[in-house]
Amino acid sequence: MSAIEKISLDQTGLLRFITAGSVDDGKSTLIGRLLHDFRGYMGRIESGSVWMGDAVTVLPSDLSSRIKEILVYEGSVTEAFAPQSVTLTIEDHLDISRGDMLVRVGDSPQVTKVFDAMLCWLSEQPLE
Repeated sequence: MSAIEKISLDQTGLLRFITAGSVDDGKSTLIGRLLHDFRGYMGRIESGSVWMGDAVTVLPSDLSSRIKEILVYEGSVTEAFAPQSVTLTIEDHLDISRGDMLVRVGDSPQVTKVFDAMLCWLSEQPLE
C-alpha cells in the first residue's frame, strides 16, 4: 500500500482544482519542448476527487470538457483526490490560465461580492 492510499480525507466533496500553470505546445518548459504535442494543466486538488472521463467546467470562462488523463509523479492514474498535486489533460483545446478553477459540471461554487472574514494582523504597527 502506498503512502497516497493511506491518506484518509473526504473524497466525496465538491471538486476544486486550481491551476498553477500549464505545459502546452512546447512553449513554456523543457518538458514542453520535449513533448511538443502535450497540453496539461498542473495544480493541486483543493477538495473532492477527479476521475478520468469526468465532465468538468473551467471557471471563470464557463467552458466544459472531460478529463482525458490524470498524471502524478509515479505516472498515470485513474483517480486523484485532495490534497494531491496533479497534471490534468482534457479532451478539448481550451484556454485555461493560471488561477482558473476546474469543477465538476453542475458543482460550481457560489459567486458573491460579500463575505465574512476574520483577519489576524501580525504586524507590531496597528492596521489603519
